[in-house]
Amino acid sequence: MTQTLPLDSTYCQQWRNGKWKTISVIDALIQKDKPVRCHECHGAIVLMSEAHNGTTRAHAEHRPSFNGCRLSYRFDENPRKNPNPVLPPKKLDASDSDWNSAEINAAVFAYLEMLGLEKQGKPFKKTSYYRKLAEKYNRTQKAFEYRMQNISYILSLMGKDWIEGLKPAKNVGTKVGEQIEHFINKYEKVDRPLVVAYEIKAKEAAKKQAKTPPKGNSTPEKNNSTVTQYKRDPEVKGWVLRNSKGQCENCDSPPPFFNVDNEPFLEVHHVKKLADKGSDKIENAIALCPNCHREFHYGKNKSELVQKIYKKVTRLIPE
Repeated sequence: MTQTLPLDSTYCQQWRNGKWKTISVIDALIQKDKPVRCHECHGAIVLMSEAHNGTTRAHAEHRPSFNGCRLSYRFDENPRKNPNPVLPPKKLDASDSDWNSAEINAAVFAYLEMLGLEKQGKPFKKTSYYRKLAEKYNRTQKAFEYRMQNISYILSLMGKDWIEGLKPAKNVGTKVGEQIEHFINKYEKVDRPLVVAYEIKAKEAAKKQAKTPPKGNSTPEKNNSTVTQYKRDPEVKGWVLRNSKGQCENCDSPPPFFNVDNEPFLEVHHVKKLADKGSDKIENAIALCPNCHREFHYGKNKSELVQKIYKKVTRLIPE
């Protein structure tokens, strides 16, 4: 059934949720930041508020004037479409320069929600999240998909898990990377040392063909911060190290060195991280050499390592 448009200047079309919608000027004035056009000729208009004394209703006026529209006070009795119609706003891409804090915040919130569902084994559709974000912020779904891959990359720099199927994409600037890290810490309600800006700049520096070595800092400045720490049971750590018999439980190699007590140097790792609400029990802890420990945190195949270690170390129980 075709909608009959009211021939009334108190109505207009406003761009909402990816399409033109015919609404009253009063409703359109609520969201002044969204594009509007004449619902009859599709030309440019300005929205006028109701006069304080009530003599003039909220209405739309053509700017510039167009005499081919039946709603124009200069109508020449020859109705036609405006030759310069207001077009839908251009979809934005994923370049860092035009992303504002609200968009990044929303992307991180959606990402962490999906990550939580994945860890719980609950189904979800990534495309549904992309579509909702794209409609709200007037970007392509592809732009949000790529931004999600950027978030995966930031999580990898932080030594955290990312969503399967959202391969980390490293083409993200320092400023946006810092904002992503901020929102991750905000939603996880954890205070951590900030590492992303430093790591991104270090990776950029590693690509440069510098003619001379950097000068560095003789007296580096200190950054004071509050860091969240979990109270761990020393009995658990002691048991895991003793049970390992001096060998890495992942690669079965002997330790790379011995500490001052002449004990094999191994590190205890929680398979499900404490920050992800993992337990501090022997069923969630393993002894690793430093190389394997770093790989469990930063390796590109760390999710596969987790699945393998569950099969290899029989005392472990997935959480």
